[in-house]
Amino acid sequence: MIIHPLNESTTQSSDAHLVLEIFRKLAEFRIDYDETCLHELFATLRRHMPEHHADQVMSDALVMDNEIRFRLPGGLSLDEDEAGFPGPDAQALMRLIAHAGATDHSLAAQAAEELGIENHRILRKCASVLASSLAQGGIEIGWEAAAPVGMPVKTGGSSDIDFRL
Repeated sequence: MIIHPLNESTTQSSDAHLVLEIFRKLAEFRIDYDETCLHELFATLRRHMPEHHADQVMSDALVMDNEIRFRLPGGLSLDEDEAGFPGPDAQALMRLIAHAGATDHSLAAQAAEELGIENHRILRKCASVLASSLAQGGIEIGWEAAAPVGMPVKTGGSSDIDFRL
């Protein structure tokens, strides 16, 4: 049995869900390279942002996904657990993107290493570029804005990271 520190009514923010959905759709695309997945992803992004921002997010997400696939040919496991909470790879991916643009690279580096990527300088750059494109498109990936007030989830790696869903 898995016990989560959040109550069952707590759900992932829509912005965090969208960011994970981007990478889930890209993983679906990689299965048989059906461009329908990319068209569906673009349509989803267009519902959240203007077309030029959706183009940029698509481009940056594809670059980051390529870097992840280069480092991890099997990709990431972005499934949710039985209670609908993001799994370890999804949490680390979101922390990587959220912290990639920070002056202190240690949190993004730690997240990349949790994904199993030790040579991560380029991946952190890709994540930073994607985070910027998402922000320009109106997608907030900072955990302080993604969680209900007072509902922190501490991650296992570092006690100073406040991971909010």
